Amino acid sequence: MKNIIEFNAREFKLDVTCEQNVGARMFVTDCFEKNIEVFEIGDWQWSWTQICCEKTLQKNTDYVFRFAVTGGYNHTNDALLQLWIKPDKSYEDRYTYMLQNSLYKPTLSKKYNEDLLRVYEIEFNTGDKEVFEFVFVSQHAVARVMPAYELSAYESFEDMTYQQKWQEISGNNSYNASSQNHDFAGNINLSGAVISDKTLNKIMEFVSSGCCINLSGAVISDDEESEEVDDSFKFSHFEKIAEHFDKKFSNVNTEADSEKKYSFDYNENGVLVSIKIDFDNDDYDVNVDWNGDDSQIEKSVDKAMGAVASWFGQLQSKYTNNDENIVFINEALVDAMEQLSEIRNN
Repeated sequence: MKNIIEFNAREFKLDVTCEQNVGARMFVTDCFEKNIEVFEIGDWQWSWTQICCEKTLQKNTDYVFRFAVTGGYNHTNDALLQLWIKPDKSYEDRYTYMLQNSLYKPTLSKKYNEDLLRVYEIEFNTGDKEVFEFVFVSQHAVARVMPAYELSAYESFEDMTYQQKWQEISGNNSYNASSQNHDFAGNINLSGAVISDKTLNKIMEFVSSGCCINLSGAVISDDEESEEVDDSFKFSHFEKIAEHFDKKFSNVNTEADSEKKYSFDYNENGVLVSIKIDFDNDDYDVNVDWNGDDSQIEKSVDKAMGAVASWFGQLQSKYTNNDENIVFINEALVDAMEQLSEIRNN
């Protein structure tokens, strides 16, 4: 008989070592009309959220960690959602499961209402360790982690993979730029953003040549009522569009230096980022440094995060979701974001 560890939201807590946590436990009515407690983590911006739970297990024993998750994806295909299993709470020895975009294939993937419901049964062996920490990580998307039922309970649900869900999302976001005369055409995702008239008008000025803007779920306030929000608005990816509109993303170039070798260099507002990826040798190098005005560190690093995420998003688009290079790209992305977060928080 399998030793199954069922997800219990009550056992998890926001990780105190992570200063950007956005999450909460809550009761919801699930797909079987039962009231259950879930842990909702992440937001639509760039807050790095971690929830954790420590357990003492038996040595040299096989276990299955079972849970379900809804959400965990966005309209720009660059969300981050991971599970870490850390023997002896060791970060270096952790097992990392890439849940975003179903890069780690779920045991079951179904459609529920308009959402994607995924069930995971993660098998692992404890080896010579007893203390384990389970950590869920989310960034740039909202996910709900919850207990899972036996797989047979979901038989009546329609099958749906992440790839099918993404086709549905991207189809809804499709934009026919060829029908109009544009110097610049693209998509800006402001779904869920809290934004003032002033900031929105500023963005509109720079994309007046043509762009599709997704404002679903956005809160647009009068400037008088939202001056504080406007000052702290950090939708970095689109500040980068405005700042470098004429350069057309010269700082997020994904042209390969040579076949299967890519590099990214960023040096603005005191933030220095250098990323080199070599698919041929399965190697990457990420270096981040700060030499600017400490009073501007938060805003400067947020902008850098937006530029880094944009570059990685464009690089991801060159490969299919099933390509092993996607996993490699995401590992480098996590490394870069962790280094930037460390600079920002310190």
